[in-house]
Amino acid sequence: QNATLSMYRDGLSIAEIAARRNLSPITIEGHLAAFVGTGDLDINRMVPKDKLEKILSVIKSTGQTYAAKPIKDLLPDDFSYGEIKMAQEYFKRVNG
Repeated sequence: QNATLSMYRDGLSIAEIAARRNLSPITIEGHLAAFVGTGDLDINRMVPKDKLEKILSVIKSTGQTYAAKPIKDLLPDDFSYGEIKMAQEYFKRVNG
């Protein structure tokens, strides 16, 4: 996972990191979400503010901080599972 963070900080996209590490983009998003959870990555670099606010609102109303699908089902199609997982990790970190 540290290699993922290093590559991301070097400016590589999620798709580029996935290709170089021979992993799926979903796996790379999971790695990055974990770093959002530890505070090593700023959520605002990962998820646009308007999307973050909507995701956090759904997390608060459902109490769902682990499973992404129940949240995804309540949001428009342009919200990705990666964005949701990152928002969930952020929510858990700030609401400890």
